[in-house]
Amino acid sequence: MARQITSENSYREKLVKVIPTEIIGAYVALQAVFTAYIDKISTIAFWGVLILLTVFTPLYLRKIYGVLDRKQIACSTGSFLVWAYSLGGPFQMVKLYDGRVAFGILVLWTLAIPFAIMRKTPICKGDWVTIISKKPSKPPKREFFVELNENMKEYYSQRAQVLSVDPDRKMARLDVDDKLHEWPFEWLILVAD
Repeated sequence: MARQITSENSYREKLVKVIPTEIIGAYVALQAVFTAYIDKISTIAFWGVLILLTVFTPLYLRKIYGVLDRKQIACSTGSFLVWAYSLGGPFQMVKLYDGRVAFGILVLWTLAIPFAIMRKTPICKGDWVTIISKKPSKPPKREFFVELNENMKEYYSQRAQVLSVDPDRKMARLDVDDKLHEWPFEWLILVAD
């Protein structure tokens, strides 16, 4: 499953993509081992694993899943920390854990986090899009309109990856035409990767 969140993702898909299940799974497994040998494992080792996995989460998302959105990476890392707190572990060992607070934080975080990572624009760098199949019948209502030229027609209906987005978040450069043209968002349809 691709982890990069797109505007097309449903609430459930965003929730699944923002919770780093592999990292949480590793933490749960290590916590089980540590708990079995609690009298032999120091609090420092428990905190060390928590810190190591917290630092590892953004690296894992970038390198394994290609997630580039900083907000999504921050939210995923926060999700790991919320889940880690809800499980107790080192927080219990230093008396920073309250089960009721953990429950409340976990529920609120899980419900709210997909809304926190909503996109400001429908198309972002790294997204996959399809170029429209014909010239729009009427130009969009804005101060400028880029005219489709003859050279652009050969790219109709092609699937492409967004390489960059202009600062005004209205145009994109794609991988289909050697970044020759700027493509208005109105001519692009976001597709699942």
